[in-house]
Amino acid sequence: MAQLGQVVRMKSKTAGGEALWGYRYRVGGRGSRRAQRGGPQSEQDAGEALERARERLRGANGTALVPSKP
Repeated sequence: MAQLGQVVRMKSKTAGGEALWGYRYRVGGRGSRRAQRGGPQSEQDAGEALERARERLRGANGTALVPSKP
């Protein structure tokens, strides 16, 4: 089963005291290293960044979805 990744609230805060968000995901399945990125200022932004990272990873692994022709 592939890990979808996680959106996490970071311990760091902005100068204004707002929470920062991050995301993490496994690079090569169970037992592989876990990449973690931080910095987005909203949970939604972190989720979108996670999805983009997963798409890049699927493309690099050759498992990206190819749109079907009509």
